[in-house]
Amino acid sequence: MSAIPDLEQRQRLLDLYDEALPEVYGYLQRRCRNTTIAEDLTTEVFLGAVESINRSVVVDVTMAWLIGIARFRLVDYWRRVESDERKLAAVTDLDDSLLDPWESELDVLLARDVLG
Repeated sequence: MSAIPDLEQRQRLLDLYDEALPEVYGYLQRRCRNTTIAEDLTTEVFLGAVESINRSVVVDVTMAWLIGIARFRLVDYWRRVESDERKLAAVTDLDDSLLDPWESELDVLLARDVLG
């Protein structure tokens, strides 16, 4: 099955947009339960769809194809969240003996200077 020319795919996406937008948003919102994140991911879905059309890798623009993109964007989002949480945990679990005490010394000196 060969890819349909880009212009036809772009038109299909435009024709499907009004119907697809609430479907894609609803799919994402139900899964992440955060309006802002769902809105951002919905934007990423449609930007990704346009990018795929521009790269001529789309066989057919359908609702299922857009929901598939949404699923991948959501998985990527959860991976980023998990990665960020691991990094935060690693930073908060640092041994206090590894921290440079000079920062606190500077704060004390600054406080004394200001109070003086």
